[in-house]
Amino acid sequence: SSAIAWNLDSAFVGGNGAGRPLGRRNVPGKIVVTKAVGAAADTIVDDSCAQMLARLAPECHDNAGWLANQSCLPELIGMSVAIGTAGSHIPALKESSGEWRLLTRPIIFTEHCPVLGDEDDIILVDLSRYMVGLRSEVRVDVSSHIGFQEDETYFRAIVRADGQGSWQSARTPDNGDTVSWLVSLAERA
Repeated sequence: SSAIAWNLDSAFVGGNGAGRPLGRRNVPGKIVVTKAVGAAADTIVDDSCAQMLARLAPECHDNAGWLANQSCLPELIGMSVAIGTAGSHIPALKESSGEWRLLTRPIIFTEHCPVLGDEDDIILVDLSRYMVGLRSEVRVDVSSHIGFQEDETYFRAIVRADGQGSWQSARTPDNGDTVSWLVSLAERA
């Protein structure tokens, strides 16, 4: 079951839609925010994350969360937001009871996002806007015939699943920049 879950997660994040789900990284309507002015290569700064939040559709804020590669963790731990004029800062990333939150939204670290500095290393997404379909139940077959001589048993799992975003394009509000249910950070090389 863990191997099936790993492969489904991989497809739902990065699938290209050819014989597998169209992953979140490849959906139409994804907005890619450019890096903040002056941001160095392979960094994540608070201004970039704030710009991502600003491009998230208002109706998606309640359900939104972050997906990020675990290689982003050192950058996020060091990120803070300035408050007031006295030079005080608050951390942008907080952990409580095993749950991480970035700028008040939950964050999930996953190896299925690219490494720090690559496009989509951090994504802000309303997961309720991603549709998943299962055609039938998972089927698991077991065979000991192939590995009989070596006392091995072979397993095969058949999963018929698909996934795609529910929006076909980003939306242009009456005022302001385009917004979407999925906002990504551009490459920072």
